[in-house]
Amino acid sequence: MKRLKLTSFVLLALAVLAFPAASTAGEKTAVGPNFNMFGQQTDLAAGTAFHIRLGWEGLSPDLDAIGHFSSSLDVDGTPRAADFHVFGPSPIFEGTLVRAWFWNFPDGMSAGIHTFVAHGFTPCYFAVSSFAYPGPCSDPNATVEAVTVSRTVTFS
Repeated sequence: MKRLKLTSFVLLALAVLAFPAASTAGEKTAVGPNFNMFGQQTDLAAGTAFHIRLGWEGLSPDLDAIGHFSSSLDVDGTPRAADFHVFGPSPIFEGTLVRAWFWNFPDGMSAGIHTFVAHGFTPCYFAVSSFAYPGPCSDPNATVEAVTVSRTVTFS
């Protein structure tokens, strides 16, 4: 139980902690600085490269339904496919796994107000125990949206 609470605390830390942005086949890399969906920043320079990194850090390798942990991103109401993802051993927490998705914005965004919505999906049992998801779970391993974060950003 203590490990589960630590894991739930660490899950969203991926957006805050620095960990290597490179590395799936093809040497994919993130462009520009990370825009932290969980931070306080609400303005960015228009036309300046940045990336958004979302995912789950500190997952136990023996966690049930580990493949049901995922993230997605909507930009101005439109779902956007990730540019690349990293699944594997965590470079931060020894003996744990990371599942992370990266969205690159090499040309930045046009001037104006844009809305980003991050979605975090987990197995239902994990959402109930770690994110106050209402449940109950008819299938504990069914994928549910456990976390949603919306950010409105002014690009000038």
